[in-house]
Amino acid sequence: MRRSALAVELAPHGITANTLALGTVRTPIDGAFPFDRDASETAYRERIPLGCYSVPDENVGALLLASDAGAYINGARIAVDGGVLAEQMHRMRFICPAAYAAYDAQLCHPLVTGSAQKET
Repeated sequence: MRRSALAVELAPHGITANTLALGTVRTPIDGAFPFDRDASETAYRERIPLGCYSVPDENVGALLLASDAGAYINGARIAVDGGVLAEQMHRMRFICPAAYAAYDAQLCHPLVTGSAQKET
């Protein structure tokens, strides 16, 4: 909800507000966690429609939102998660609408980009 409110409030000033909902990203720090990573990773990967974690380079395209090329994208939530939200969230929406609404509101922090200069 914050994303939508920011998008509407800031749009007249040439500022956009969007959200990236990142899934699990494979990074070098992963090896620092003290648990059986292979077992938990296998179980989790089975729930990702693409069947794998992302790597940082795969998320670079989302910088479109902070570039001039994405200047007309406003109020969007973009899931970069291998299809997890698309596959699982539709179930939650019907099983427990209140939980879905709370999850949707708290999932992401808005990415606000742009300038305060409005073209005339």
